[in-house]
Amino acid sequence: MVTQNVYTHTHVLQTFFHYIDSLTLTETVRNTGRPSLCRKTFLKSFFLKTYFRLDSLRKLVRYLREFPYFQHLCGFPTLPHLATFARVAT
Repeated sequence: MVTQNVYTHTHVLQTFFHYIDSLTLTETVRNTGRPSLCRKTFLKSFFLKTYFRLDSLRKLVRYLREFPYFQHLCGFPTLPHLATFARVAT
């Protein structure tokens, strides 16, 4: 059932993610501190949260950790910490 869950939603998600990639979002350029995070990757992950009806950011991070395919589909080379998701969500 898990593998069916992964592959049945792939086409819809890839279509929507292609649309997000075509958008032009302004990125904040910082000269000091940590490198900025890509807004499009977090926008994709928040769409996954809504699409799969996940109640919290903690469940989203757990879902992305359990299914690395969706982590890759969103564009995360490594999964950020839960606090990063909370900071970006605000």
